[in-house]
Amino acid sequence: CRELIDLQLYAKAAVSLKSLAKAFPENHAITYAAGRLYLEQGFFTGAVEAFSRTAALMPEGDAAGHRQLAAALALANAGNGNWHPAERLLTQKLLPQDTPQTLIDTALLHVELHNYKEALRYLIPACAENDARAFYYTANVFYIHDKPNEAIRVLKNAVKINPRLINAYALMGTIFQSQKKFRDSIGIFSRALAISPNAQNADLIHYELANSFY
Repeated sequence: CRELIDLQLYAKAAVSLKSLAKAFPENHAITYAAGRLYLEQGFFTGAVEAFSRTAALMPEGDAAGHRQLAAALALANAGNGNWHPAERLLTQKLLPQDTPQTLIDTALLHVELHNYKEALRYLIPACAENDARAFYYTANVFYIHDKPNEAIRVLKNAVKINPRLINAYALMGTIFQSQKKFRDSIGIFSRALAISPNAQNADLIHYELANSFY
């Protein structure tokens, strides 16, 4: 399902997860994946519900898993306007067992608060674990800070690690377009559509591709 999410094939991912949940209703990995799918689409209420169910199913001894879940749940709650879980999470220190996903979700909370330097403090160790999404979000921070060349460099790492990460291609094409490097933006947008022609934002990519010709 992670691959389907990266390809922005959300409907297919939902069908797959529904089938798995029916077959394995007590599997916490499935409910967690459902939460990630909701979160990816900005459906924060659904994400909170899925992550809360995951908390009830996850083994108590899985400390790293519970910490990763807490970060995901805090991010989903923050999306719904409830920052209390995030406030508690952001007072905690980095731990050696923190997974790349824990680091990424914590970084995204800092991004929401415009604490970009602190966000990078979490994203950099996640990048060190060769997590493509960590590179993608790091590129976003560079782009926000008007550092397009650094963002492109980081995005190239993202798609090298995960050639199916459509969000990375979309951002790279947008940056090339903003630099008036239209040949590059045409190539990147075209590659994204070739990889996942039915991606959720395929219409937007088609639109931006067309704009690159004018």
